[in-house]
Amino acid sequence: MDGTANSSRAAELVVAHLESLVARTLPAACSQVPWYRSLPAAVLQEMFRHDYEALAAMLASNDMAALRAYVEQTGIERIGKGASAPALIAAAALLENEVSQLIAVEMAPDHASAIAATRRVQLITKNVRMILSGINLRLLTQPAAPPPR
Repeated sequence: MDGTANSSRAAELVVAHLESLVARTLPAACSQVPWYRSLPAAVLQEMFRHDYEALAAMLASNDMAALRAYVEQTGIERIGKGASAPALIAAAALLENEVSQLIAVEMAPDHASAIAATRRVQLITKNVRMILSGINLRLLTQPAAPPPR
């Protein structure tokens, strides 16, 4: 199985197990990141559902521009709602962990493909973390807006 097939298989797994991935991520995020505790469960479920769908789309298409656009938009929105960039980076690590575990179980018979798919997920989430860090740096270095008159 080549790299594209491995990524496509991983994308299919994420889509097929979307609800269980979201259900496992929710309590982990709330226990590790205080900001997530401030949001209603339905909002969190929808947020993580979209995050997993974006990850699956990236795995299926290898469209880095689409991933960057998604992370930029959601990152800025979430920071605007009180999340910190480190909190969002922690959430990306949670998604990576859940998908890596799913791949390890579901693709176990083909160990080489499982490793390749896991590496692809790790590369994508590394890019997500770098994008979020860039957003954070921009927000920290932008001059403060003048107070309203």
